[in-house]
Parts: sequence; C-alpha cells; structure tokens
Amino acid sequence: MPTERVNYLEDPNILGLESLFGLLSIVNVIVLHYLMAVVIPYPLVVTWIQLALGLLYTHVLGEFGVEYKDFNHFPPTRIFKEKLSELLIPSLAYLSMICSANMLLARVPSVAMYPVVASFAIVAHHAARFFGCGQIYRPSRWVALGVILLGYFISAFDYFAVGGDVILLSLFFGLSTALYRAAFLERSLHITRGLSSELYVHQAVIGIVLLPVVIILSRERRFFTYMPTDFSRAWTWLMWGCLSTAASLPLLKNIVSNRLIRFSGQPPWRFLELFAIILVFVLGWAIFDRINGLSILAFGLVFVGRTLNTIDALRFDEAAAPPFKFTGPGGNTDYHNMDNSPKV
Repeated sequence: MPTERVNYLEDPNILGLESLFGLLSIVNVIVLHYLMAVVIPYPLVVTWIQLALGLLYTHVLGEFGVEYKDFNHFPPTRIFKEKLSELLIPSLAYLSMICSANMLLARVPSVAMYPVVASFAIVAHHAARFFGCGQIYRPSRWVALGVILLGYFISAFDYFAVGGDVILLSLFFGLSTALYRAAFLERSLHITRGLSSELYVHQAVIGIVLLPVVIILSRERRFFTYMPTDFSRAWTWLMWGCLSTAASLPLLKNIVSNRLIRFSGQPPWRFLELFAIILVFVLGWAIFDRINGLSILAFGLVFVGRTLNTIDALRFDEAAAPPFKFTGPGGNTDYHNMDNSPKV
C-alpha cells in the first residue's frame, strides 16, 4: 500500500480530522436545513448570526493566541478602514452568495436534493473562469461538468422533491457564486495580501452592517417578534441555543477543513466531500422522505459528474493545490477557506 494511503488511514491526527470533517459536512447541511425550514424560518437572519458569531470566535481565538504563545494557531483579527471601502463591492457579491445558499437550503423540500440543486454553482464557476478568466480545462473536465449539468437539469422537473422556486434560487446561487469566485475573489485576496482570514474579517464586518437593512426591509423582520425573549423559560434558551449552535457549524467546518488540507493535501478532503454527498442524500431521504425515481436519477448523475470532476482535478490541476487556500504569517492557521455557505 502506498505511503500516502497509509497516512490517510493510520495517522491519528489525519484520521481524526477526516472523521471530524466528514461528520461536520453532513451535520452542517442537515442541521441548518431543519433549523431554517422548521425551527427558525429566517435564512437571512441566520446568515447574519453566522457572520456575527464567526467574527466573535475568530477575534477570541486570535487574541487567545496572542496572550498564550503555545496556542498561537489563529491570526489575530485586524480591521482596516481603507480596506473596508475597497472590499465593499466584492463583499456584496460574497453576501449574495452566502445568503442565496442559506435561502436555497431553507427552501428545498428535501435536504437530500440540496447537493443536486447546489451543483449548478460548480458548473457556473467553471464556465465563468473559462469565458471570463481564460482558464483552460481538459475535455475530461467538460465531460464531468456536462454530466453534473444534466443531473441538475433533470432535477428541475422533479416538482415533488425540488420545485420551481428552488430552481430559481439555485440559479441565483450559482450565478452569484460564479461572480464572486471568478470576478472578485482573487482581487479581494490581493487587497488583503493573500490572507483569506483578513478577507473574512472584513467581509463579516460589512455583512454585519448591511444585512440588518435588508432584513428590516424584508419579511424577515418578523424574526424579532417570532423569537421568545423570556429568558426565565427553558424554551427561550433552547431556541437561542439552537440558533447559536447551528450558526457556529460553518466556521467550525472551515477550521477543520483547512487543517485537514494543511496536513494531508487535497485527496482526503475532496473524496470526503463525495462521501458526505452520499450520506446527505441517504439521511435526507430517510428523514424527510420526499424522493422518487427522478430524484435518484438526478442525484446519480450529479454524483458521477462530481466524482469525475474530482478525479480530473487531482490528476491535472497544478500541484493539486486546494482552491483559494492561503495561510497567515507565523505559521498560523488561516481559518477561512472559502465561505460560510452550506455546501457538500
């Protein structure tokens, strides 16, 4: 057995990270779906809570590392006023992406189909990089993307498990993802000197300021009368605790994801995402039970396409580098890999 495979399966650090990443990938999607679809049906508010808690946690972890050098695993948070103005437009694209991702996850009738309806973002991202950025892909990559797109197209006719409004949301999510990742991400990282942790902090600040305006102007302002405020009751603590815990999952998953990539490279990370897709589909089918033959066909095509895409990326991408993976100075872990949108 090759040395790399032995390390992936026997090294306790890597094995622990692999297990935790796989678990968080599944829990992140299923728990957030149930939270926003049933318990607290306000995805924009959940997005705001995610940004606020993410900023709080990263600040606490960064300052903890400053005070205790032995635990200096996270860069301290620093906010620069001039960068806030430079990152305003890219941050609007970022907010569109994560808000539409949460809205899509909240609206999809069965969480089992979320990997399918979210797959359009993969195709849109690659197309944007090809037509807008001059990125060259091998024919095998286009075959994989074509299979994914076919599965997505079939899901559009699955009104029982998907529905028309979900398809419209998935199109918006895909386009906003392509816009942010292809048009703004590299420029934004240039502004922050390649530090995605610094980029995350500034995007979170902008989102925390701007999202309340959108919430107040939309129907989600009902959240302020929906949530219980009598903290002498256990139900109030349960509701707010569920919201806080679920909103913390994306950042925790990003931290584990980055450390897994740092220790083992791309292969375990990419194939664990495929494993998580299968489990999300199976568990979503078992829990929410809105799956039919068309759903299975669409999922099968998307899974095959993503598997082919993963194999092609590992074989032919330069140095098999994790996309948009940057690390902070001094050996710190850069806790923000890509975004806080729920994805598998």
